[in-house]
Amino acid sequence: MSITGIHQFVVGFDYGDAISNFALEIRKVLRKMGYESEIYGKYVSPEMRDKAYFYTEYDKKSSPSNVVLLHLSTGSSVTQYVKALPEKKVLIYHNITPAEFFDDFDAYVAKQLRDGRKELLSLRDDVFLSAGVSRYDCRELQECGFKNVQYLPLVVNLEGVEKNYDRAVVEKYRDGMTNILFVGRIAPNKRIENLLKVFYFYKRYLNSASRLIVVGGTGLWNKYYAFLQKIIDVLQLKDVIFTDKIKDPELVGYYKVADVYLSMSEHEGFGLPLLEAMYFGVPVVAYSAAAVPETVRDGGILVEEKDYGKIAETIDRVVKDYELQHYLVEMGKKRLLDFSRDRWERYVVEMVEYIKRVVGGKS
Repeated sequence: MSITGIHQFVVGFDYGDAISNFALEIRKVLRKMGYESEIYGKYVSPEMRDKAYFYTEYDKKSSPSNVVLLHLSTGSSVTQYVKALPEKKVLIYHNITPAEFFDDFDAYVAKQLRDGRKELLSLRDDVFLSAGVSRYDCRELQECGFKNVQYLPLVVNLEGVEKNYDRAVVEKYRDGMTNILFVGRIAPNKRIENLLKVFYFYKRYLNSASRLIVVGGTGLWNKYYAFLQKIIDVLQLKDVIFTDKIKDPELVGYYKVADVYLSMSEHEGFGLPLLEAMYFGVPVVAYSAAAVPETVRDGGILVEEKDYGKIAETIDRVVKDYELQHYLVEMGKKRLLDFSRDRWERYVVEMVEYIKRVVGGKS
């Protein structure tokens, strides 16, 4: 049987979201290969409504001659909708954050994550192929009993964005102070409180002319954000910047002013900002957890223990030692070669070729 279209389903589809951007990149390749391809989501932000549809609108396009790709990172009604379709199904797994991280801060999100874990296990007999965006994710799929597991990493697509940066951000923060940067959601698994503790030691004992910039949107309603503000008050920290949700030109501006990229996250299914930092020549220091060591490899400094004082000293060494800076930047560039656009497209093409063989009855 020939394939008419290959369509994708996500839970949320929003500007700047890693899964949304990944789905868009996959769609480019699928369309280039000649397939009809659209994206469907449960939550589609107003600014992205010209790029995706509400998921139940797929009813009009559903056909056994189509293949659907389900991106899974949390629980939602999208999973049950896809399971009920007559199409052949492929799972793209972005990992599900352990719900325990959210139990003390957001019961609703914790429930979604637990539901997502149940949905993951329920998909074993519904998909003929599953793909993990990291080897870490692939191993988890295999441990959960999935067969025909492939590797399909996220793509680092930053071509052309460097020129279009927000000059106001650069002018404001390139002021002689040392800038420590983290990019990611204000979420408990990111362990922003550990960033604050490292920064406390660094600023108080090693470099008073420093600031911590956390880019990703504060979510002022967020109980976890309120928890972070209490830590800032207790430690009497100054020069901690939380940005609102920002556009790409501003994000590039923050990478341009960063002296060090610091991650204390305890759960990442991939960790795309780590590679973005490498792209912009920012030395990376990261806690070695989940998929982070696989993503960073030799492209940065991995720390095995959360000794905040020692990590602060590591940052100080990176800032002051030009040779070390140069080495880390060069190793970061070398690591990025593993995520080149051409290499990534080959992963997508190989996945599609496998899909064709299975759907066509040749495998």
